[in-house]
Amino acid sequence: MIVLNVLLPSLVAVLAGGCIGAVFGFTIAANRDVMLGYRPNTTNKFLLFICRPTREFSALEAIGLFAVVVGWLALFVALCGAPIMVASRLVSPDSPVVSIVLAVFFVAAYFARHLGRNLWLRLV
Repeated sequence: MIVLNVLLPSLVAVLAGGCIGAVFGFTIAANRDVMLGYRPNTTNKFLLFICRPTREFSALEAIGLFAVVVGWLALFVALCGAPIMVASRLVSPDSPVVSIVLAVFFVAAYFARHLGRNLWLRLV
């Protein structure tokens, strides 16, 4: 039972941290390169839509982008809270498991950030 109490929250922390880190790494690298004038070498219409300077967006596209950003903010808050909520449900909130889960979350986010950046570099 103790393995489940540590393994399940750690798995949730790896998945949530990996998702957040990959999105951050990808978007930070894309923003830097797009603002310098680079365009991705892809046929993906969504990437071509998103990866361009915002001054080129029409009013309707800007509203759509705003909705995506607000949706990402809600998902970000949920992903940050998920490992802590799972850990606190399985063990007491004062347990060292919660600290271990937080450490796993931040390490996973750090490494996934580099994976997201490398994914962007493969597209450019």
